[in-house]
Amino acid sequence: SDISAYMAWKKFSVGGSGYDQAGGWEQYWAYSDEAPGLYVWFTPHPFSADASLVHEGESDIMKDIDKAPLGVRMTLGSGEAPTQETIDAYMKKCGLSGQKSLVTYDTMDFKNVKKPKGVKKMEFICASGAQSGYGWHILVVDGTVVVGAASEQIYETSAQNYGNWASMAAAAELF
Repeated sequence: SDISAYMAWKKFSVGGSGYDQAGGWEQYWAYSDEAPGLYVWFTPHPFSADASLVHEGESDIMKDIDKAPLGVRMTLGSGEAPTQETIDAYMKKCGLSGQKSLVTYDTMDFKNVKKPKGVKKMEFICASGAQSGYGWHILVVDGTVVVGAASEQIYETSAQNYGNWASMAAAAELF
């Protein structure tokens, strides 16, 4: 496929692939030594790295990658602070615009989110937006930046109980 050929050309190697428990498709790549800490997933659920796979390892579903209902999720250990300036910098790096919502621990509505026991406060910032029919989010926490994007429909459906896309993405990623 075009995507898998491009990723191989960029020196990504397959870290795991398969179908998740709900039957959604997921493909995972980990970057080579040239960019330690950079991971990219092509997935219908870009809000969390915890989408469990039925099987892992290289698979013949590679040939179906261009047919899957894809979103994309990238994580990068960057050492960045959770600030609006970091969000703005990654929006620019990723070509994103149209920020709609922003949430931090202090502004998060926890009525539909179960906080982990013993956690008093987390330093994070999560922004989300819409652009050309796609939704996106950027989360900065613990020196890691997470960028996700998928169709607006996926974001709308997933965010129904959270009030906004940033709250949904932060809840999925962190809690």
